[in-house]
Amino acid sequence: MNMIVPSFFLFAVYAGITAWLPLFLRNMGYSVVHIGFLLAVFEVFGVIVPFFSGNIPAKNGKYGLFLFINGCVLALIPCVMFSLPLFALTALCLAVYASAIKAVIPVSDSFIGLQLGTKRDRYGRIRAVGSLGFVVANIVMQRFIHIDTISTFATVLWMTVPAVLFSLSLIVIPGIMTPLPPPSPNVTGTAQALQRSSDVTDTAPSEAAPAESADLAHAAGTPANRTGKPEKTELTEKPKIPRGFFGTIAGAFSLFFGQFSPYYWLVLALIFLTMFGQAPTNHFFSMYVREYLHSDAAGFLWVLSALSEIPFMFFSNRFIRRYGSVKLLLFCSAASSVRNLVYVCFPSVAGAAAAQLFNSVTFGLFHPAAVMFAAQHARRKEQYVLSQLLYSICAIGTAKILASALGGIVVHRFGYGFLYASYSAFPLAGILLFAVLNKRAKHAE
Repeated sequence: MNMIVPSFFLFAVYAGITAWLPLFLRNMGYSVVHIGFLLAVFEVFGVIVPFFSGNIPAKNGKYGLFLFINGCVLALIPCVMFSLPLFALTALCLAVYASAIKAVIPVSDSFIGLQLGTKRDRYGRIRAVGSLGFVVANIVMQRFIHIDTISTFATVLWMTVPAVLFSLSLIVIPGIMTPLPPPSPNVTGTAQALQRSSDVTDTAPSEAAPAESADLAHAAGTPANRTGKPEKTELTEKPKIPRGFFGTIAGAFSLFFGQFSPYYWLVLALIFLTMFGQAPTNHFFSMYVREYLHSDAAGFLWVLSALSEIPFMFFSNRFIRRYGSVKLLLFCSAASSVRNLVYVCFPSVAGAAAAQLFNSVTFGLFHPAAVMFAAQHARRKEQYVLSQLLYSICAIGTAKILASALGGIVVHRFGYGFLYASYSAFPLAGILLFAVLNKRAKHAE
């Protein structure tokens, strides 16, 4: 599998973002509220731009080129961002940086999934190599970075070098830059359907996919009709969509909500609320360790977190086959709430270390289960990328936007303890929502 080495370096890049970026921004003189806002900007553009750019390789098959271009962006942006510490410029740089990194992750997942074909349950093994890259990068950074004395030049290097290695691995390893066969011209792509939705007067956008989509779904290893019921090829009365702006909006809603079942959107809501609850760990943990626990062990604790997820990530296919992706997602959501409460009840480095071990299930199982769920609910080849984008960008990204912006304010007014305690309620709300609407959503499929 030629994406093993790039996955290693890609998540080495992510180590700098997850564990060290908030501390680097703190060194630039920004307050917790400012950092919360900057992280929200990061997530906003990480949702908006990749939602459109991420579908490009699905059309032309040039996954390697797409990853390489974005890798070059990841290597160049830190040079500007840390050299000129202006708030507006920092926000702009983070916006561009997020547009690149948030597009790379789902496209990389889609590329790996397409290469694996019907063996997509082995995705967790390749993703475990990414976790190893995250661990190695954090160990090295923990050993050599002294956050109080680090220079601007050193900060730039720590953020740039992994991105350079990622980009180089894409062009050195054979086969990655070779384009995959583009989709059949008879199959309507997502972006094309969106563009045409404003011009359709007597056909709903959800009808735009031809009957050949079932064959493509089978070739991509995804079910064309999960319920086994025969699909209707014609409607006795076709709804009309008006032209113009409102026609575009109506077409977009019909496209995105009509392509996936109510059960899919319910599980996506569960993922959203779970990721919202995980925001204190994802965005504020390094500052929690440094400012609340008064320790410099943030890098070590991130390493512990990543190490704990590797075996679960590697063997996630076994758990998914035995229990199913949805049951695992529910279990991981409950674990996310417990994890937050551990930070509150045991405010020490030892307590934080124990809570970090929960990452074995809150990410090590959660992410492969979510990726598998998204793949299983893509009814044709083009929907596979869209389904991954909806999971990675809309569910996760939107949760991080709101949680980051709100989190900085909560920390400023009430402290880190209240942040973790209050955010533990969101995954539980997701479980409750699923319990209430599960039967109705399945019945509507």
